[in-house]
Amino acid sequence: MRTIQAVLYQRNKKDKAGIIKIRVTEDRKATYVTTGEKLPVRLWNDKRGIVKESDEVDYERINRIIEDKLKEVKAQYDENVRSNRNTSFIGFFRKVIERQSNEGTKIKYGTILSKVESYLADSKQTDLTFKQINEDVIYAMRSYFIKGMQEDTADHYLKVIKAVIRKAVKANMYNYYRNPFEGIDLMKDVSKAPSSLTGEMLQRLINAQIENQRIESHRRAFLFQVFCQGMRISDLLVLRWNNFRDGRVEYTMLKTQKQMSVLLNDNLLVLLRPTVERYAKQGESMRETIDRLSIDKKYRNSFVFSFLSDEEFSCVGGNNDFSKISRELYVRLNKKSIVYNRNLKDVQKQAGIRTSLSSHTARHTFASLLLDGDVNLYAISQSLGHSDIKITQKYLSNFGTKKLDDVNASLVSRFKM
Repeated sequence: MRTIQAVLYQRNKKDKAGIIKIRVTEDRKATYVTTGEKLPVRLWNDKRGIVKESDEVDYERINRIIEDKLKEVKAQYDENVRSNRNTSFIGFFRKVIERQSNEGTKIKYGTILSKVESYLADSKQTDLTFKQINEDVIYAMRSYFIKGMQEDTADHYLKVIKAVIRKAVKANMYNYYRNPFEGIDLMKDVSKAPSSLTGEMLQRLINAQIENQRIESHRRAFLFQVFCQGMRISDLLVLRWNNFRDGRVEYTMLKTQKQMSVLLNDNLLVLLRPTVERYAKQGESMRETIDRLSIDKKYRNSFVFSFLSDEEFSCVGGNNDFSKISRELYVRLNKKSIVYNRNLKDVQKQAGIRTSLSSHTARHTFASLLLDGDVNLYAISQSLGHSDIKITQKYLSNFGTKKLDDVNASLVSRFKM
């Protein structure tokens, strides 16, 4: 008999916190699949396998993660225990795509599957079984991919295929005597050195006087990214007034679902002034206006930067959960990111900066300037909300919110608006 349930896993029963995991018990043996969510023991409902209602954590978000992970694990174990030799890799790949909750991942995996299907069509094949996948097939697939893309991109596609095969083996869909990727060396993911602005360049951008309102709005948005702890463009685009609480900018990163809390510093206020002044009432300070907008029914769900349509994204609701938007809205969001980066080229030209500006330049500028200021590397990692769980979980407890505020303040004090 098999049981699948959510549990709070503690290394030691005396621990005050644990990691939420999905436990699969079969034949008296237990295996675990982690959700990556850490939680105090007192907030865990052991009987129901969910997080208790509490103001201390976003219990609704964590319970959704638990629910999604339970569905994923159950779906894997509901497959045939051992499939026959004609099990379709293509069919399994489609199931992997269907189970993804993030539209961006679905699109990425869908693109790779389409490329595999193009390879099959070129080879006069209609399907590909796990049994057929060997080193020769992988190298043939790679040669086909390289005809239309760079080698590193082709190898990245193969790494995704390798990961799908690993999922199939884990789900007992097919067992290889020898994994077909075992003897294949794929190029390591070597990222191009990210561009970042020097302190002098950043100051030049701050001082730039740009008359064109379109270009000026993108200059302010870019600087907002920098001084909001290197905020990603995806998070900037969906930032709404209800993300401002008690003098802070609080949001959930779209890419990693990590909670971020940034002090609403003076530079951010200066950058927001042209927008906030439109809503200000007589006698109100900037902070008072922002506080009012954050709870006003008419404005709280409106985007701070008007790159996206409030009406178009009204389906998201007040909880700001953009992680499960439709494919159409995800594509819309992605296109706006492209347009934003295109407009930053005009900002670069107007400000007389040689370094190529992109939305990610803001993120790397924040990190590199903090590093230049001898800020602890781990504090920088946390300030960025690093997506590598091995790094963020290891050092998360070492720096409190006050420490992160100090890290950001050190940059704000060097570059006054």
